Amino acid sequence: MLHEFTNDNKQFEILFTNFFGGYWRDDLKKIISNKISKELNENLISIGWFHTDSEIEVSVNDIKFQLKISEYDDISLILNSKITEESKQKLREWATIIAEEIERLKNV
Repeated sequence: MLHEFTNDNKQFEILFTNFFGGYWRDDLKKIISNKISKELNENLISIGWFHTDSEIEVSVNDIKFQLKISEYDDISLILNSKITEESKQKLREWATIIAEEIERLKNV
């Protein structure tokens, strides 16, 4: 399930509610690289036994977004480009791809 909202920084954000945790980080990187864009940049903020705080920045056709795994293990996509209906729709499409691939992995 996906939850859309505008975050405190006035960015369009989609939160994944069916999975969480830093242990998905490598799978998420593979999904983004294989299904959305080969070009990504990861910023590993901190990693610990019980949490991961990480950001993966991606740019596709002038639409920039980041996949964020927060210190609380929430996973979301955040639109870093100008908010338009087109960019919001693309972020929704990419979030759906990621959610479907994670569900597939959970059922393997």
